[in-house]
Amino acid sequence: MVKVVTFLKRKSGMSVEDFQRYWRTRHPEVVVRLPGIRRYVQSHTLASSYRKGEPVYDGIAEVWAEGTDALRAMTRSPENAGVQADEAQFIDCTTMGFLVTEEQVVVDGAVKADAVKAVEFLSRKPGAPVEEFQRHWRESHAKILAGIPGLRRCVLSATRRSAYEAGRTPPTTE
Repeated sequence: MVKVVTFLKRKSGMSVEDFQRYWRTRHPEVVVRLPGIRRYVQSHTLASSYRKGEPVYDGIAEVWAEGTDALRAMTRSPENAGVQADEAQFIDCTTMGFLVTEEQVVVDGAVKADAVKAVEFLSRKPGAPVEEFQRHWRESHAKILAGIPGLRRCVLSATRRSAYEAGRTPPTTE
């Protein structure tokens, strides 16, 4: 199973409320029509985050597919053109980025409906080999995360090795 993590910024001049309303109520109708989609999750930036200034992203979307071939078929489908047309209604597509990832569940507990999800983007140190970074993250760092008191669920979503092998470096969030 592969997961595409897409980070989004609302269109210039659009209020946070209008962005979130559109994304929650209208956009799912077109996304769930994608062939081969296994799961779709939206993570909206909390309203309280805007009091500290404009966040880098207004939200993150996650879409799961059975594998690389299913993901390719999804992105080449006529339904994907509908998704892209709808995104242009509320997303600043010039700032949109994505990662194709594979998940490792570290803590798999029950999550309440009112739970808060924290999303962190990590970049490896310059010059650090990808394999070494990902091994440390999956083995050593995962153990530290698993020991956090009160943590209900924790999932590591590492960029797929094939992206690096193809010369595609994940974007940074600076």
